[in-house]
Amino acid sequence: MLIPNEATMREWMSRVNAHTSDTYYYKNWELHRAGTMSLVNQAIQYGTSSPEVLIVGAGNCNDIDLVELISTSAKVDLVDIDGHAIEQAINRRVPYHLRDKVEVISTDITPLSNNGFTPEIFCKLLASRSVNEFTDAMSRFCVSNGSERFVGNKHYDVVIILPVLTQLIGPMYRACSEVVWRDDRAKMHDDFYPEIYNYSTTLSRQVLDYCWERVRPSGTFVITTDVLDFSEDPWKGTFSTQSTSNPYWMRDMIKSAMEIAIFDDAETILEWLDYHKQHSIVFQRWLWPFSENKIHAVFGELLRK
Repeated sequence: MLIPNEATMREWMSRVNAHTSDTYYYKNWELHRAGTMSLVNQAIQYGTSSPEVLIVGAGNCNDIDLVELISTSAKVDLVDIDGHAIEQAINRRVPYHLRDKVEVISTDITPLSNNGFTPEIFCKLLASRSVNEFTDAMSRFCVSNGSERFVGNKHYDVVIILPVLTQLIGPMYRACSEVVWRDDRAKMHDDFYPEIYNYSTTLSRQVLDYCWERVRPSGTFVITTDVLDFSEDPWKGTFSTQSTSNPYWMRDMIKSAMEIAIFDDAETILEWLDYHKQHSIVFQRWLWPFSENKIHAVFGELLRK
């Protein structure tokens, strides 16, 4: 269990990314990467040739084929709070002659860091068991302060958000609450979770709205998000290695499962997409074999401005 006691959000995410930085994860995410690149390539085809591209939540870049993307683009800006993870991925996979087309932007895509939020503070707020104290503090941390405008007023032909919006607070909350609340977690969760969800929603909408603003007229926008975990109840045991060989079965299974329940953070994203449905071109669903014991379902959508 990763206990979030780091001094900064960057240190926390660096430790998280370190767990998925090796060759095993890159190879294991092949199906997920293919789904993502299918949407990305369509986004490029709908737009201008040799586009300028922004990718948000790049991390270890396991979700995308860096060489394929860079080769077909004029410029690619890769954004993540853990810039070191991006640089390592570039060093591993991108030939030298392509690297001058890439810029790494290491920044928090939310206002949290610039407002003084740290994983350690977050754990202490949960340990206080005071919902009022928690909401007072988080309201200050989530206030927009301009730092979340991570590329300023720059515009792009293609903007891509990888599965990062479900990771803004949720994983830190799960890791911390299991430790600080222990046997009382179920009771405390009932008190705190509505507030956790509200702040996660606020942050997600800030990122979505800002990234949508960065799309040029007639440009394209891709968002992918994990929507549920098939390794958890009530779907535990549904997935097998044979499942990935039948794309029709996969799509039907994910569609049916999404009608039952999805991650709350994913619900926020789908609501945002529904509000912008007049811009939608195509959506896709696919499986993401995340690790040996974890299989996610992913929803991706392509929009045109």
